[in-house]
Order: sequence, then C-alpha cells, then structure tokens
Amino acid sequence: MDDKREYVPIFCIHCNIRIEAEVVGHYTTENKYDHLYIDKFMLLKCGKCQQPILTKSELDYELDSFEWGTPLRVFPISQFHINEALPDKLKDALTESINCYEASL
Repeated sequence: MDDKREYVPIFCIHCNIRIEAEVVGHYTTENKYDHLYIDKFMLLKCGKCQQPILTKSELDYELDSFEWGTPLRVFPISQFHINEALPDKLKDALTESINCYEASL
C-alpha cells in the first residue's frame, strides 16, 4: 500500500526549528464574487512535538498557471507581526531578524 501522506515545510514555534509537518486535513474557501480569490487552510502536525499548526495559503495565478502560495502560519501565532504595508526589503530584513531571534530561544 502506498503512503500518500503530504508534508509541508514550516517553522514550529514549539520546537524552534523548521520541520516537515504532516498535513492532517485541509479546507478550501471560495469567494462567490471573485472566483480567483481562494484560500486554503491546512491543519498540520509537527513531526517532532506533535503540536498542531494551522496555515493559510492564497491561490497565486499568472497568465496561464495557478498554484498555491507559501503557507503562512495562522496558529499558533508568533509574538511578532510585520505590517504588510512596509516595503519588501524592510519586511525581508524584519523576517530574517525574527527568525534569528526565534532560533536562539
């Protein structure tokens, strides 16, 4: 029998490491007014500490292709929040700083 488990790379804030979390379930929402605005929520399980992780991905589309964007952790929440209105270079620098800080815990 084939093992059809799906895994997603994500940072576990309980273990303070990047892990391959097992997808336990998922749910896709649709917007009845805009069929291209679709979100996918995934319930993941950390392979190390077994704690749940909830993620959200948005459907990314280009001229002729559709694929799910990078899953963003919704739960458990980080103690940090980066404002989406910041310039990309500043958001990248802050994200790197936060990741370094969380890795040092």
